[in-house]
Amino acid sequence: MRIIFVAIASCILLYGCSLSPPCPKVIFDRAAFDSAKDAWDAEGITSYTFTVFEFHGSPIPSFRATVTEGELSEMDLVAGTDFWSDEQLADFLDDFRTRGTIPSVFDWILSEYEEAIAKLGTMRRGLVLHIDVKYNAEYHFPEKVLFDVSSTEHLLIGTGRSFEIKTFQPQPAP
Repeated sequence: MRIIFVAIASCILLYGCSLSPPCPKVIFDRAAFDSAKDAWDAEGITSYTFTVFEFHGSPIPSFRATVTEGELSEMDLVAGTDFWSDEQLADFLDDFRTRGTIPSVFDWILSEYEEAIAKLGTMRRGLVLHIDVKYNAEYHFPEKVLFDVSSTEHLLIGTGRSFEIKTFQPQPAP
């Protein structure tokens, strides 16, 4: 009789635990990130151009950055500007400047990850932030970054955001 009681109690406890939402978590391959960053640094590329497409629930303007000797030397909006006011476009450019070099893209990803880890205690139970990064096979920079928030309890709409480097061209150092 005691064995049956323990078995029933265990089943009830396990069932009850499975009903409570899991703790929030962040999924990110930090080892792959560190390895790619080290490989990028080893390439020693300091002059290049790249074009970026971002998506935050809806397309936002794309930009092209020119980097010379490690410094952002030029940035232009290249597509998706039709629906935005001049003030909004200026705000986009200001925001894009924070990711205007490949090292700053690495820094941005790491900052987003560290910020999410710091906020885990305040996040709603059941939330999962997945940071998925695809690295360029030749130069090792973050070619595509997807930030996706999901929930085991709630339907979330418009929570994903992506950042994709569409073109990358090393330039000869001046």
